[in-house]
This record gives sequence, C-alpha cells and structure tokens, in this order.
Amino acid sequence: MNWGRAKTILIVMFLVTDVFLLFVLMQTKFSASKIPEKTIRETVQFLGKKQIQVQPDQISKKRIKSENIFMVNFFKEPESAAKKILGEDVITVLQNPADYEYQFESPRGKLHLHDQGFSYVSSKEAVPYNIDSLPGAEAATSFITDALQGLGFDKATVSIVNLYEQDGFYHLTAVPVCGGVNIYGINMHIVADSEGIVTLEGHWFIAGEEAKGEEETLLDITTVLTELALKHTGEPMVISEIGTAYYASDDFLGSLEITAVPIYVIKDEAGGVHLFDARVGSAIE
Repeated sequence: MNWGRAKTILIVMFLVTDVFLLFVLMQTKFSASKIPEKTIRETVQFLGKKQIQVQPDQISKKRIKSENIFMVNFFKEPESAAKKILGEDVITVLQNPADYEYQFESPRGKLHLHDQGFSYVSSKEAVPYNIDSLPGAEAATSFITDALQGLGFDKATVSIVNLYEQDGFYHLTAVPVCGGVNIYGINMHIVADSEGIVTLEGHWFIAGEEAKGEEETLLDITTVLTELALKHTGEPMVISEIGTAYYASDDFLGSLEITAVPIYVIKDEAGGVHLFDARVGSAIE
C-alpha cells in the first residue's frame, strides 16, 4: 500500500470535513440571528385578525443582542451643574446634602434641586411669540435645543418627543438620546418664549457606557407584537413604526446613577406610542 498517498487522501478528507462543519456552523449561526420569514408572515396574519395592521417589511428580521446603558444624574455634582445653568456668579441659597436639596440663584434665574427632580425658572421677563408669526416645529426645536446648549445641556444628547404651542409659548418634552436612540422614562419639560428658555423641570441623566449581556439576545419583536395584539381591545390600529430604544424606570430617578434597559417602541398612525420591555415582553405603562 502506498502510505504516502493514503495519508494525503486522509488529510484531504479531514479538510473537506472541517470545511463542511464550518459551513454548517455558519449557517446555524446565521439562522439563529434571523427571525424566520414564516414567523413574520404568521405574526402579520395574527395581528390582522386582532384588527392591527402591519406590513411584513416593517418587522426587522434581525435578532438584537441585550445591552444596558449606565446613566449618571446631570446634577450629581450640584454646584458644578448650577454653574453650567446659572453662570459663574451663582449663589447657593440652600444646601442640604443629607436630604439632597439645593437652591441656587443668579441674575440668570433660580435652580431648585431635590430628590424628586429639578426646576429652573428664568429671571427674564417672558416675551411670547406673536401668534401670527410663529416659527415651524423644526425651527422652534432647533432654536430651543440651542438655548438648552447655552444652559449647559449638550444638545447632541437631547431628543424632543413632544412639542406644542399655547398662547405664544412652546411646550416641549425632551428625553436623553444615546447613539441616536431615545432613552424613555427620563424627561424634562420645557417652556420657551421667543427669546429662549422660560422654565425647565423634571429629571436629566447623561448616558455613560453600554453594558453588554452575556451573549443573550432580546425577545423577538414578533413575540412582542403578539403580546400587543393580545392586549389590544380598542379601535383598529395601523402600525407606523417599529424600533428599539431604552427605558429607565421612574422608581430610580432620584438616584445619582441608574441603568436604562432595552425596549421595543411601537408607534401607530393615531399617535400612540407603545413601549415593551425587550427582555421579558411586558408592556411599560
């Protein structure tokens, strides 16, 4: 027997086997990272029976890895934050670290910090917009986020999720944003006139680093959509957008550091926004 030839044949066979196993492994991994098209079709059909309309191409096939975001309270260092908002000539009126309550003043305005959030009131006289010459929503949003930047809030970390005008004043709700993704549960309410910010109140946190799960994936969006359908009892719904975001529970907004968890955000054409914990599928009320 030609042992050299036999050895060569064995080596080739082992190589072919390895390549085949690698191919099978890659196929399995690819399949595990994608939601089957059949599952998406069946989900669309089920939602239709529950009077919820959604298009198959609105449902992403990609399965998403579980990641959290650590966040730091903007007012973790009260004096430093007060200087950003009120300027270097700020005066401390009240300082009670034990109960976390502070009051600051300057010619720019007043700032009150406590464990339920913060409030800022400008000292300038309000100058409402002329109702006949209101700027559009986009222009108003840009103007107000620039004004927030002037108060020490990085406008790149601010997302406006609600805006309306009343009596010449714009009212807005802002949430933090990280990597282009909104972080719900944390927000501040803004009132602005034609010259800038009039009042601010709520909570504010700055996004820090992401914390990845142990190679865990979130629940499939098809599972969450099924949960939405099972809970739906109202008028027919047309889904306009499906995406991901993060959420920080309001139970911990009095903390100096919190963790925001991944969620699915489902929007409908009637303006409804439905939030679901992407780890367990439960609705966030």
